[in-house]
Amino acid sequence: MKKFMLTSIVGLTIFVLSGCLYPAERMSQNQVPYKDQVASVQTAVDQFKQESGGLLPIKTKDMDTPIYQKYPIDFTKIVPRYMQDAPGNSYESGGIFAYVLVDAETNPTVKLLDLRMADTIQDVNVHLNIYRQNHKGYVPFKDVIAPGVFSINYKKLNMKEPPVVTSPYT
Repeated sequence: MKKFMLTSIVGLTIFVLSGCLYPAERMSQNQVPYKDQVASVQTAVDQFKQESGGLLPIKTKDMDTPIYQKYPIDFTKIVPRYMQDAPGNSYESGGIFAYVLVDAETNPTVKLLDLRMADTIQDVNVHLNIYRQNHKGYVPFKDVIAPGVFSINYKKLNMKEPPVVTSPYT
């Protein structure tokens, strides 16, 4: 019994301390959108496009995908030939940003999509849809902000507090 307890304590200690070994450059608080990361991805996309006869290194999405999510960059097509690794803040590297192309048909430009914001919006939409199903399609409005613009009563959505997303820019 003592051997089992000792093994359990050692195992738990190793598990807890293994988080301390996570590289500092990969930690979420260090993942900010640096201009040089976006520029290096833009350069890699441009080189790929030039060498592939106009094709773009993107993942295929459905036609009804929103335009800002429609052309995510497929890093497997540009790493390691056009850049060493995917940026540390990219979703593919465990980061919080999706690298996407906008204006893909005429002037493909690399932009960042903050996945924390998209995740928060999706969470609010799930709560709203549940509420609307249970209340004949009504939304729990709280206050009128402007004509046709309302705030939402988040307590009625069973949310403890209004959703907040930390800006990576400020």
